[in-house]
Amino acid sequence: AAAPAAGVVDIDALVDAIDARLASLVPEGTAVQRVEASQLGAPNLVRITAAHRAIVARYTDVLAAAVENDDAEDLPLGAPPSLGSVESYDVVFQTIDRDDAAGRAFRTGDTNFGQGVGAHVLCPEALAAAEPTADGDVVVVVALALRFRALTGTPPFCKKKPKTKNTASKAAATKELNAMRAKTKKHKESRLLAGFDHVIPPKKPLRRIYWIPDAVVPVRVLRLRFHRTCAICCENNLLPKHVCGCGAASPNQGHDVCWACLSRYVADSSRPDALPRSVRDGRLRCPSEGCEEVYALLDVANQARLAGADQEDACREVFEGLQRLKTTSEIAKEVTAALVAQETRFKAELARIEATIRNEDERQAQVLRLKIVDQDLTLHCPKCNVAFLDFSGCFALTCSNPMCRVHFCAWCIDHTDANDVHGHVARCPQSADPGQLFASETAFNAHQSRRKKGLVVRRLARETRDVRDRVLLLLNESGELRDLDIVISEADFVT
Repeated sequence: AAAPAAGVVDIDALVDAIDARLASLVPEGTAVQRVEASQLGAPNLVRITAAHRAIVARYTDVLAAAVENDDAEDLPLGAPPSLGSVESYDVVFQTIDRDDAAGRAFRTGDTNFGQGVGAHVLCPEALAAAEPTADGDVVVVVALALRFRALTGTPPFCKKKPKTKNTASKAAATKELNAMRAKTKKHKESRLLAGFDHVIPPKKPLRRIYWIPDAVVPVRVLRLRFHRTCAICCENNLLPKHVCGCGAASPNQGHDVCWACLSRYVADSSRPDALPRSVRDGRLRCPSEGCEEVYALLDVANQARLAGADQEDACREVFEGLQRLKTTSEIAKEVTAALVAQETRFKAELARIEATIRNEDERQAQVLRLKIVDQDLTLHCPKCNVAFLDFSGCFALTCSNPMCRVHFCAWCIDHTDANDVHGHVARCPQSADPGQLFASETAFNAHQSRRKKGLVVRRLARETRDVRDRVLLLLNESGELRDLDIVISEADFVT
């Protein structure tokens, strides 16, 4: 049959209707940089008519078979599509990597549901998931797709299309591909005979596969620029290169943070007093309310490559900060394990003493010796209890435990505010050189010997003479006092 006259179906009116819908179909905050008629030409009335004729023919065959077999369940629902009604068409798109690639859009290819034209329904969700070009824009070819009866809820007819990784596997891949085509063709033809003309794959509600040749006709090429809003500073009108997404769904649907804010967020989250929610297992969480995504190093690196030269410093700070967070987390796990092991050994030794020494005074002396060595003679962070031996430089110390990082004085081993630690050191009552922040290692060791001696004396002063003498004997025999140049006599207990 000849194609209908141009006046029967007003394709231009259909295209105008599509253009009117574009403003509501693109995501909020998206700038349409350019709208062009498809480089494939205006919609071809003959192609649309041929597709319509094929759909109507199958509709007629299915209807006739249902009537002949008196099978109401096989009756197709509704009337076949009308060429002149916009409701008969899906508005779909394919993404291209550059403007001059529009001519390759909407070609028939192999799919898991047989050969057909694959596309996505034009809507904010699908556009937001589209892959951007190198400059951050998204270029799509928009088409009208004539359709009637959708195959839904059916699993794919076969596995994914085989890929040829090297020349040696080409023959095997070709054989596998031919087998796949034969299998999918059989399933596809049976569905076509049942009146189905396109597929909505399960778990992919925005995806479409059209089986009827010429049912998909390109009408527009769009270049879209997605403007982003920073989740921290709320600055909008940002370009993709200015932000980093957490990857909640896709680069365009994640919660975006500008590189400058992300750099500060990484630095703040690295502090020991940071909220626990900001970091999980050494990975930074998205700052957006309710989002559980984390920033993956590889994902951040890929997004950083798209950033402009003006973002280079912030990108580097973000990446290095995320690496430090990961390293800090691993160190913290080791420190925690060491503290647990230390506590376990201490408790095990206490249990051994309690179980094996029957004399009460001897048992008490052994326990006291153990506590003196662990709590008085060993230098600990005053907050997290991590042990340390010595240091170099300023007497304003910072705990080496990355999960603590408390500031404290090397003279009195007492923690203080980070903003006043240097002032405290200069005026510390125990300082051997008041007003100074630095002192020699000799001065530090001499002071700590005196300080530790005082702690031991105060602890033993509460005990009986017999227990005290036994503890001192044990400490001297083991060399724990001698190694620290500590000498304790009975005169030290005379008040």
